[in-house]
Amino acid sequence: MPVNYGLVLKGDQLILAEAPRETFFDPRYLVAALLHHVAQGDGVVCELETWAMIDLVAENLKLDRATAEQKFTQALALYSSNLDLDRVGEVLSGILSDAEREDVLVMLLQVIAADGRQGSDELAALDDVAACLSVTAEERHLAFSRYFDECQQPAGSDRRQIHFRQGSAL
Repeated sequence: MPVNYGLVLKGDQLILAEAPRETFFDPRYLVAALLHHVAQGDGVVCELETWAMIDLVAENLKLDRATAEQKFTQALALYSSNLDLDRVGEVLSGILSDAEREDVLVMLLQVIAADGRQGSDELAALDDVAACLSVTAEERHLAFSRYFDECQQPAGSDRRQIHFRQGSAL
């Protein structure tokens, strides 16, 4: 039987815990919270970063933009305040494949670049997320290489979109 997870308020921190079905949540939306965590690394989440995150949620979860915006907002309301990165990493590490962890890193890089500013503060937040997901040095290298390869494609070319694989946890 699959493990269900729920959110429990312990003190002032939101903790992920095994839970009965009625408190079940969709762990894919934890990725939205990680995107937001990195975007707010510099203290400000601008409109360009917000739209980039919503677009990534829509694209990767195959949702229309309005639904993606609604789901993204719900995910942030549930997961982003007092985010327990260690516990989130524990949950996602159990369901993400190596390739999906790479996909998440590429998505995080896209959010960091959305406002045209790539500060050390956002990159430090990316490091935190990579550590919580137990990303290997090789996965990190592949993600950065893939991201920069995609950035260098000529305008108007068919840019490779990041999609979670068919049948994946995400």
